[in-house]
Amino acid sequence: MKISFVIPTFQRHENLALVLLALCLQTESAFEVIVSDDGSTDGTEQLVKSFQQRLSIKYYWHEDKGYRVSLTRNQGTRVASQDSTHIWFVDSDVLLNREAVAFGRRLCEREPDAIICGRYDWLPPMRVTAEDMIERWRLLTQAKLPRVEVDYEYWKEFRRDHRPATLFDSKTRRCSRGTLSGNLIVPRQWLIRGFDENIEDQGQDGEFGHHIQELGAECIFCEKIIGYHLAHYTDLKWKSESVQRTIKYIVEKYNLKT
Repeated sequence: MKISFVIPTFQRHENLALVLLALCLQTESAFEVIVSDDGSTDGTEQLVKSFQQRLSIKYYWHEDKGYRVSLTRNQGTRVASQDSTHIWFVDSDVLLNREAVAFGRRLCEREPDAIICGRYDWLPPMRVTAEDMIERWRLLTQAKLPRVEVDYEYWKEFRRDHRPATLFDSKTRRCSRGTLSGNLIVPRQWLIRGFDENIEDQGQDGEFGHHIQELGAECIFCEKIIGYHLAHYTDLKWKSESVQRTIKYIVEKYNLKT
């Protein structure tokens, strides 16, 4: 079994550096990384090159022509080694806990045909540095580092407009579909079509969930595979309108009742 990480990105140099460092800190290191870039001009390519001595890493870039994360994920999948049995999608603002790969590999070996969706927890807005992660990673992810600046009032307001910090219950469980592509492991056999490139809005992973359900794939949520989402500015008006357009597309495509 071989795992390839696919990380779609656009203009997230600082966050991506921490995402890659989190992969360097994994307790298991037998995997490759593909950074699939949707046209960044912020030095992302140079950043990826700086990790070449620490990770088995590839870089793919295409021209910026709008929000095309479905295409970016699919391009990364195509660049991945052909002998990779599983593609692990991680967003460029999501830090994996140190044992994530170890737990993911174990679960993939036990359930080789299942799609595995890890947790997606929110870190409060804070200034995270590489030193924070290397020296005191566990405390960092619990927001208990005294020298990291945390704006809790902003965090309370931010959380009102977003999902709860912990999305899943405390046990590994089966579900009808996996939809959080910010931390999602997919056996390659289910990626013949990949993500729907007709969607140029947010919520593409929701459509992917319907697609894999139609294929008959089984999905498992695992709370031990944790993706810590770095809080950042979000244009909530655009995001809301974008998601609504995707929902309309999914409803029409799959003839769903509203």
